Amino acid sequence: MDLLERDAAIGALTDALDSAAIGAGRIVVVSAEAGGGKTSLMRAFLETAAPPRSLWGGCDDLVTPIPFGPLLELARSADPGLEQALLDGERDRAFTRLLDLLERRPHPVLVVIEDTQWIDQASADTLAAVAQRIDRLPVLLVLTVRPEGLGVDHPVQRLTRRSPVTAIDRVELHPLTLKAVSQLTDPSTAQAIFHASGGNPFFVRQLLDSGGKMTRTVADAVQARAADLPRATRDLLELISINPTRAEGVLLDRLAPGWEAEIAPAEELGLVEVQPEAVAFRHELARHAFESGLLPSRRRALHARVLEVASDGGFPPSRLVHHAAGAGVINVILSAGPAAADRARTAGSHREAAAHLRRVLEHSELLDPTRLAEIEEAYCVESWTIRLPEEAEEAARRALSIRRSQGGPLDAVGRNLRRIARVRWFLEDSETAVDLLDEAIAALESGDGDDVHAELATTLAYRGLIAGIRDNAEEAQPWIDRAMAMVTDGTDTRLEALVLGHVGTVDALHRDDPTRLLRSIELADRAGLHVDVVGGRVNMASAALAHRAYAAALDHLAEAEEYADAHQVSAFEGLTGAIRSQILFETGRWEEAESTAMSVMEHESFARLPAAIVHARLKVRRGDPDAAEAITAAVEAAQVTGEAQRIVPAIGAAAEHAWMQDRLVDIIDSVEEAHGLALRTSSPRWVGETSIWLQAAGRLDEVPHRAENVARLMIEARWTEAAREWEQIGTPYEAAVCRALADDSATVMEGLGELDRLGAAPMARRTRNRLARMGVEKIPRGPRRSTAANPAGLTARQMDVLGLVVEGHTNAEIAERLFLSARTVDHHVAAILLKLEVESRRQVRDRAAQLGLLEG
Repeated sequence: MDLLERDAAIGALTDALDSAAIGAGRIVVVSAEAGGGKTSLMRAFLETAAPPRSLWGGCDDLVTPIPFGPLLELARSADPGLEQALLDGERDRAFTRLLDLLERRPHPVLVVIEDTQWIDQASADTLAAVAQRIDRLPVLLVLTVRPEGLGVDHPVQRLTRRSPVTAIDRVELHPLTLKAVSQLTDPSTAQAIFHASGGNPFFVRQLLDSGGKMTRTVADAVQARAADLPRATRDLLELISINPTRAEGVLLDRLAPGWEAEIAPAEELGLVEVQPEAVAFRHELARHAFESGLLPSRRRALHARVLEVASDGGFPPSRLVHHAAGAGVINVILSAGPAAADRARTAGSHREAAAHLRRVLEHSELLDPTRLAEIEEAYCVESWTIRLPEEAEEAARRALSIRRSQGGPLDAVGRNLRRIARVRWFLEDSETAVDLLDEAIAALESGDGDDVHAELATTLAYRGLIAGIRDNAEEAQPWIDRAMAMVTDGTDTRLEALVLGHVGTVDALHRDDPTRLLRSIELADRAGLHVDVVGGRVNMASAALAHRAYAAALDHLAEAEEYADAHQVSAFEGLTGAIRSQILFETGRWEEAESTAMSVMEHESFARLPAAIVHARLKVRRGDPDAAEAITAAVEAAQVTGEAQRIVPAIGAAAEHAWMQDRLVDIIDSVEEAHGLALRTSSPRWVGETSIWLQAAGRLDEVPHRAENVARLMIEARWTEAAREWEQIGTPYEAAVCRALADDSATVMEGLGELDRLGAAPMARRTRNRLARMGVEKIPRGPRRSTAANPAGLTARQMDVLGLVVEGHTNAEIAERLFLSARTVDHHVAAILLKLEVESRRQVRDRAAQLGLLEG
């Protein structure tokens, strides 16, 4: 791990060494808690300062220290005569030999004595005599020490008091900040590691190496520090350890009267902090080390003791659940669990809310059916929010079964049908989604009451949204009109937010009017509907992309991701990745598009298909040898959905590939079917794309009025105008293709240059052949296909990232070096792991070496 936030310490040591070089020696006391980085600092300083000589010795934590222990260690390799004098106990001779050793050339000499909190008295006395003369010696004497428990009479304190005041410096190494930890890993992991470790460098390193999990090394380190504490103190630490984050003073007063005196030894050792109202371990890892070391029977008994006091002490429901789970008191879990989940949800802690509900559902047989259905429904919502769609669907199905067996209520039946439909829709099963929504509407229409009314309005609006996406705005309008008629009074903020979210998305997609969608986001935020705020922002991005407003789409994605991170909403991560990959692809940032698409395909269940379509189109344009395989898979998956938004771009990729090979006629029937779908949606983008391919095959009778203007220009062979419009839109590949198809060779040559820059090998090759037919003699050869020659298919940018990964750099460091965003680097690393067929960064070096990627 790189040395972080230690520049000031290195500076102080450097200044002291410079002083020693002119004969004015100094003492530097470097203090830090165990694992605070004292040894790492000194090793880094030794490497950077490179003093002519260095002598090292360490003190051991022994019941009876070895006399002269650290001095014997440094003498062993530096001066056998000094070593013998120390062994013989001849202090005067030993001191003389030590001074001779320190004054010996070359100058200066760095002397490091580590862990001086355990120094023996003989060594301390000898070094104290050196300290008295330090300002006249060419020596930098560094003493590393743990500050806890160093009283005024400790040998280190007496040693430093013997040195001239002007010749001593103190360097305190503080724990790493969150900013420093964030340089080592991604932001969410950094937050968790920082919280657990308190910034202790040793703990941080252990957690990074173990993927964030508690290790035996950490547990042993903590237990070793506490081994010599009194039994009563250790018992109290065990009691404190089963309390998350801290143990309140009022709790300890009842469970361990007089605890203040018993905790003092642990406080002096630096294991805990005693606050006015509570006691807490200084590091979460230390708390976990004590807790994990408890025998199950001991842990259960401690939880039972705390629960007895907490139950009548006004503690929050989450604490009651925590101790009830530890003590096995199920009735408290059932009573307090839902309340704890509700508090967590309100606070935006959706992962914690889901965990509380999951724990309650483990005892579902003890709940009455109505209560069980309510818990299942709540768990469905939280599972969806944290990106567990299959669990959300199963919870909704279980709740639906209970509601039906109980005869209702109808609003709950309809709500569960709608939630199941939502999962089906996002998993590309739109036919089932539509059937479920129609079933829900039919059931709700037979009921009455405000709750049924609200659920019917929401379901109608969602049905309109799907009709708008699958078909067109006209098909959606009847559903929208019915839904909007039910929310006209504006008294129900939650209902209005949900309905406007669906209705507004149709407006934004088909009419380029985001007014109602923006209003829904505002209302959803006000109502605490976190998932709907994120969904609204993602829909804004999707609509902007549909209208090729790429900058606006990226802005909406950034807003969605920022809000999602703040409120633990991960439901749309796959969709945001797929949308971003399409934006990057269309705007010519192909390497980033590939990495992003591959990350979605590897890790997401939602939005895997649109990412796969982007990936297939990239392969076509770059001429990758497996392009045909990727296209076939994308087309087959898209055809199952029956939706133009999936089928048209997939068929577009197939048409482009076939056109490059002069066999467009082979798939023209599929293009015509896709054209029919596009006409049904009235989407200018999809109508334009299919019309272009039909024209290329000679099968377009007339240009549909709904086609994009730029597509119309291409169909009419107005290539230069089309190129300029594509450039204004921000799509460099299409602009280059139009120039490559122009009539004058100079314009064609411009198009070729852009195709080469993008790495669009098939179109570039086709353009070179065209230039040759036009009689152009000096045609640029074009760039070497580095990606095709790469054994793993890594792009040039991915090779850059690979090299830095192999060198041990974190994603944050790579982002800074390559001037990329952290998220982009995350996607590149995910793509590299996938292409190398390895599971972790640790395996990258070996696999890259096997493939010859590290040569040269």
